[in-house]
Order: sequence, then C-alpha cells, then structure tokens
Amino acid sequence: MNGAPSRNGGTHGRMRELFRRLRSPQVAERDALTVSLLDGPGHADLRAALLTFVETTLRDYDSRYRDIVVRADIEGKPGKQIAHELALAQRTYYRLRAVAMRALDHALEVRLARTEREPETAPSGDLHGALLEIVAALDPARAHAIVEQLGPTTSEQRFTALRLRVLAGEIPADDEIALLGGAHRFGVDVLRARAFESAGLFDAAEALVATLEADPSRDRPEHRIDAFDLAMLRRLQGRRHGDGIEHAAAVDDMVARAAGVPALAPHAAIAYAHVDIHLAVTDWMRRLEIAQQAVRVAPQVAMLRYATMVEGYLAYVHGDPELALHRSRISTLQGANPAVALQGEALYARAALALGRRWQRPAWTRDVLPNAWFQAELEALGAHHALAEDHTGDAARLVAVALAHPSAPYAPCVGALAGAVSAALRGERIDTAAAPNDVLTHVDLHVLEAAIERGRPPRQPPSSSPGRTPRVST
Repeated sequence: MNGAPSRNGGTHGRMRELFRRLRSPQVAERDALTVSLLDGPGHADLRAALLTFVETTLRDYDSRYRDIVVRADIEGKPGKQIAHELALAQRTYYRLRAVAMRALDHALEVRLARTEREPETAPSGDLHGALLEIVAALDPARAHAIVEQLGPTTSEQRFTALRLRVLAGEIPADDEIALLGGAHRFGVDVLRARAFESAGLFDAAEALVATLEADPSRDRPEHRIDAFDLAMLRRLQGRRHGDGIEHAAAVDDMVARAAGVPALAPHAAIAYAHVDIHLAVTDWMRRLEIAQQAVRVAPQVAMLRYATMVEGYLAYVHGDPELALHRSRISTLQGANPAVALQGEALYARAALALGRRWQRPAWTRDVLPNAWFQAELEALGAHHALAEDHTGDAARLVAVALAHPSAPYAPCVGALAGAVSAALRGERIDTAAAPNDVLTHVDLHVLEAAIERGRPPRQPPSSSPGRTPRVST
C-alpha cells in the first residue's frame, strides 16, 4: 500500500475536476450541490468553498502545500512562476503539489463516503477495530494485509493501517506521512519514531522523540493516546539504555496519561508492574496483582501476551525460573508482534540457563526486526549458554557477533552481557558492579556465574603429606 487515495475510487481526480470548474463561472455558480458537499451552505460560490476546503485540509501541513494549490489551482498561476515565487526547484514543486492533491482527493473521498453512506449499512467501528486488534496481536503482517484488502478510506483507517505496518517493522515513507498529516500529524510522527527505533536508527529515533517531547501539542486532549504511545517508546528506549530510572520515569508518564482513559488502563497497569524488572521496588507483587486484574477486566489479546511476558520476567528476577520458562512459552509466538516475540524468546533463554537446560536459538528470530537491539541481546545470551556448556569457541564467536551488531553501541546491556563472557574466557571474575543500572542485567550476570560454577568439575580436597591427618575446618 502506498498511502495514496484509491485509484479505483470515484473521487480520484475529483479535485482537479472541481478546480477546472472555476474556469467556467456559469457552471460553478449553479453548482450548489458541490458547494454544499464541500463546506455547507455558508458559501456563495465554488471558489469560496474550495478555498476553505483547501485551507482546512492542509492547515497542519507545511504552508508551501497550501500556497502551491491556492496559486496553481485556484488563482490559475503557471507552475514555473509559482516555483520561482516559492524558491523551489520545479521538480520539488511538482512533488509537493502531487502530495497536496492526494491529500485533498482523500479528504474529499472521506466526505463523499460520509455523505452517501446509509446509516443502517454503516459498519461497526468497534467490531472492526476489535477484530483487527486480535489479528494484529497474533500476526501484524496479516492484519496489515486484511486492512489493505478492505481498502481503508477514512483517515482513521489509514492511520490504523500505518500503525500495523510499523508494528510489523516497516518505516513509513515521507509522502505517506504528509498524506496523513492534519489531525494525525503528531500520531504519525510518534509511529515514525517507533519505526526508527525498531529499524535500529537509534539516533534518528531519539532526536524525533526529543522533538515530540518538546511539542506543546503533545498535551492536547486529542493527542492523549499518541502521547501515551510516545511515553511507551521512551520506556523502550530506557530499557535499551539499561537505565531502570529512565524506564520507570517513562512508565510514570504512561500511568498519568492513562488516567481516565479505560482503553489505556490495562497497558498502563502492566507497565507499572514491568518497572520492577529493571528497577527494584518493594510493592512489585501488588503491582502485578493490579495488572492481572486489569487484564481480566479488559482481556485484549495483545495485553494478555504482554502481561504474561511481564509475569515471566518478574518470576525470573525473583528466582523462579520454572514459572518464567512456562510464561515465556505463552508470550513467545512466531509471527506475532515481533518486539514481544523476541523478548519472550530471550526470557526462555534466560530461564533455561538458570535451570541448567540447553537452548538453541530458533531460526525465525533472525528474520524479524534484524536491526533491533534484541538481536544482539539474543546473540549474547547464546554466548552465555555456550560458555555454560564449556563450548568456549562458540562463546567467543557469539560474543563477537553480538558486539558487531549495529545496535550494540546503543545498548549498554549487550556490552555487559557480552563482556561477562569475555571476562570468564580470560579467567577473570565477572564484574557485576560495572553493569548498567538495570536489575535484569545484574540477575543475568549472577545466573551466568552460577551456570559456570555448575559446569566446573568438583573440587578435590588438597593432598596430605604422608603420616599427617588433613586439617579440617570446624
């Protein structure tokens, strides 16, 4: 899907047709139906209606989009003159005009559909959204294919389609972002930052997050869900940074923005319990109970998987690897939300090592989000398993692979996990004090120490001199 209005729809090119009518005043003046359709009965002629429609549709775009359409299609100026007036290369002028025209065509298409739809045949938005939520939790790529096949026409449906693509690991193109500007501009930018993070473009992701954090429109009521998603992205970045305090601060923002929004409450409650995985808190059991209750009240598929994963990680950091292993089997699902699936597989690797069981990385994990830092983390965990089994060559090779991953410099936890293996290979003691401020990483290093100790042969008592009794400590 390219994000442009449907080429098969009856409104494709309709805006150009309406603009051409401005050259025939006798037609435009009696075109009352078009005037009413565009902007209600308040305008006396098509020109006024079109000008208002253009300004309303493109109000949140760069001003050049609006200027180009007004000068070219309403005032009738030639393109070369407009490009000169706006100091644009002609190629840029035509590209911007095409994007603006697609946005206008799409907005008109939505208005026509809203006008012509019979109330009794209108689809149920709630049912449509609920079905997509279920499919997306299991297979975002399939959900995206369904949305594309249905042919999204409203801006809400297009935004949903874009969100599903980002969940599947895609990065939206600039023209699609321009097309979904307007009321969705802030939300689209949040999705774009999430896509950068998933694609391993960490500098771009963090720069865009900083810009959005400083954007005053973040606190508008209509952007509450988008601001929640932005806080969630900051939580993911805090996790990558290995900073439990940064992670907890982002979760606090999620909880604050979810207040009074029932749809966000389960996610916020689970994230609140998630904090203890990275920053020790005393009330973690109460937080987990609240999260479990929230999921029971609103059992969304995606939230059930997230809650199960968090319960598994809490079990791991609190010394119950059997429960962690069980929960990891539920939260890990090939083809599902790739970030959750990779984290679920990492939990399985951790719990298996704690239990002294073997783990071999599944092939499917290498094909999803290949540039995400979870890939380097899985390589480092593989090195832990190789070292525990005394496969030192494999351990050294996996450490090298983990540290060579493009994400490694941006993820201190990866360096700590890989560095512990390197230290052990040199015969040095693992330095847990040098690890990032992250509870999970510290637990990982202690589990590795225990696994190494478990694999060593039993220590023999010192040999005694002939005719002397070995000294026994009492």
